[in-house]
Amino acid sequence: MVYLLKRMSQKSSYLVLSMLWLFVTFPNISQSSDTAVRDVPKWLNGCLSLASSESDTMKPEMELHCASRAFDYCEIGRLEQERYVCMSELAAHLEAEIEERLPLLTSYTSLTGFKKMRYERGIAKLKNGDLPSCQHSWNTTECRAFQAVGRWLDVRGLSRLAGLPVGGLEVPDDE
Repeated sequence: MVYLLKRMSQKSSYLVLSMLWLFVTFPNISQSSDTAVRDVPKWLNGCLSLASSESDTMKPEMELHCASRAFDYCEIGRLEQERYVCMSELAAHLEAEIEERLPLLTSYTSLTGFKKMRYERGIAKLKNGDLPSCQHSWNTTECRAFQAVGRWLDVRGLSRLAGLPVGGLEVPDDE
């Protein structure tokens, strides 16, 4: 295995390692049950709890990494229909957190100078519905999940800029 990875280009070996990581981390990735779909928001929260122990400069990078891995988890190793259910669940989870935080952000006004300008631009972007553009080949569900990830990252960044807590929504356990 190591020999093969050495012979591959860096990009290819990164892809192989990422795929192996996903299948080792999520052994029932091909499982076609509701539990596997609901595991994505739980996994995201678990990943974010690791990010919370990082330094403030690393948190945005860790959040981006966690969110992109959650998106990948929905995309890789699932049948097409399961992919869309997973992405829809992920998008709903992120959108719920965005909706919970947005009122707190729009009422916050105690920043000054450059931080205030950056904050106001970010809030205007969120209010105007400026969303990341999707690839033309994506369907509505894939696009919704991708845009939810982008907005979610923006909201968390603005929360951090304002000094507000950057927690996550709890995902209920199935009883």
